Amino acid sequence: MSLEHGQSLSQGQEAYSQHEVVLTSGSSEVRVSRFGAMIMGWKDGERDILFSLQMVGGKLRGGNFLLWPCPGLASKKGQFSDLPQHGFAREIFWSGYVGAGLSHEIVDQEMAVHGLGKSDTLALGLLANEETKAVYPYDFGLGAGIELRGHVLTYEIGVANKGDEEMPFVLGFHPYFQLPSLDALPGIKTNIPGFEPELEALKRSLICDLPKEDIEIEIPKWGLITLAPSEGFQKLVVWTDGRGPYLCVEPWTSGPFTLDEPDERINLQPGGYESFSLTMQFQPFGV
Repeated sequence: MSLEHGQSLSQGQEAYSQHEVVLTSGSSEVRVSRFGAMIMGWKDGERDILFSLQMVGGKLRGGNFLLWPCPGLASKKGQFSDLPQHGFAREIFWSGYVGAGLSHEIVDQEMAVHGLGKSDTLALGLLANEETKAVYPYDFGLGAGIELRGHVLTYEIGVANKGDEEMPFVLGFHPYFQLPSLDALPGIKTNIPGFEPELEALKRSLICDLPKEDIEIEIPKWGLITLAPSEGFQKLVVWTDGRGPYLCVEPWTSGPFTLDEPDERINLQPGGYESFSLTMQFQPFGV
C-alpha cells in the first residue's frame, strides 16, 4: 500500500498532511486528509477533542480512521490473511470535494477534486483498483461523508458492491480521544459494559457488545463525549497503549478475525449498497 506502518514522521505524516482539508463550524475545526479519508484532528477552540495525528513510539497515532475491509487482523490463516491490519482504506488516496454530503452516486465514480476550501462538509470516494484486488479481489465503491455541526461530528461511510459476486467485509471506526493526561484515565466515567480503565485498557483491548444506548465517556476536567454508532455495529473495542494521552473507543460491525466467518461478517450482494455512520458529540467542561 502507499504507506508502510512504522515509517518515520517525515514520511508517514506527510502522506496525510499534504492532502489536508479543513472543516469549520462555530468554534470547532476538523482537519481531514484525502489520503485515507483520515480525520487528523478535531478541536473546539483551543481544546483538542481527538488526539492530533502524530508519531508516538515510532507509529502513527491519533485522529479517527476507517477500518475497512477489516478491523484488526482479517484472519489468522484464512483467505484474507494477506490483508494489512485494519485493512487498506486508510492507506489510499481518495477523491473528494467539499460542500456536499454523502450520496449513493459518490461510490459510482472517481470524483474530480473541485472547490476545496473551508466548509463544514466533505465527501470522498474510493474505487477498487489493481492494487486493492491483489489482496481483496472485489470490485467495490466506497463513499465517505464527513459533516461538522458545532460540537457534533458525523462520519458516514457507504459501501457498494459493483461486482458480480457476493462481497464480504467488516467495518469499524478508530477514534483516539484526547485526555488531559494519562493520569486522567482511572477517573473516566462511562456506560461501557465491564470497562475498568485502570485494569483493562493498558493491559489489553476490552472487547464487548455494543451498548444499546449512546456511549457516554466523561473525562474529568475535560468534557463529555457521546458516541452514537448507526445500526449495523455490534462490537465495541476500547484500547490505549499508555504512550500518549489518548483513549480509543472503536465501534466495529463484528469482532476480530471475522472476515473469514460468513455468519459474522457482512455479505453484500452484487449491486448492493449499505451505509454506516458514527456521530460524535463533545460537551466541554469549565466553559
